[in-house]
Amino acid sequence: MICVQKQYTHVLFDWDGCLASTFDVWLSASQDILRRYGIDATPEEIFLAFGKNGIMLYFDIPDPAARQAELVADATARLQDVALYPGAKDALLDLFADTVLAIVSDSPRSIIDRGIIANGLGSYFSKIVARGEAGPIKPHPAGIELAMTSLGATKHQTLMIGDSDKDILAARSAGVDSVLFFPPGHERFYERGALMKLSPTHVISQFSDLKRIVKSPAS
Repeated sequence: MICVQKQYTHVLFDWDGCLASTFDVWLSASQDILRRYGIDATPEEIFLAFGKNGIMLYFDIPDPAARQAELVADATARLQDVALYPGAKDALLDLFADTVLAIVSDSPRSIIDRGIIANGLGSYFSKIVARGEAGPIKPHPAGIELAMTSLGATKHQTLMIGDSDKDILAARSAGVDSVLFFPPGHERFYERGALMKLSPTHVISQFSDLKRIVKSPAS
């Protein structure tokens, strides 16, 4: 009998826009605070700002640190019952038995913890790396590298799953394979063609496809 080996033993997930369907909440919270300063930003502008230095610096908002703290507090309150993407919890449950799972996210720890509790995910993750806990944020690979070091993971058996260019680029810099998660609706926030040009190792539109990737024979 031939023994089929899993390709990946460690799977790292982004949180916002990957496991957790948070985009609309962050968008509305950001628009509310920007309107206080007379800025009527489009969704595209706001998500571009998130990918740069943050919306407060991007839009030159006074006292950016204080306003960012307000944004996080507002989003945290709105996200107390955040939903996961369809199939996400089933995929985690399926992988949990024989795969080490972790979260590597640029979201604040308070938001991730609240979402994990709300969705009953407390026992699933062996490591969580939130914003500020590894130094530079993605696309810098520091968060991925910290998670791998903490878990004793090797590069060739680690997989990073995310929805943005930052996730794909961070995975590349860390020397690990990547999965681009691009479900229906993400075209409102991202240009698929631009993400595909970054050559993610795998692409999925639903979490039911993840098991096939993680548990495929090692090459």
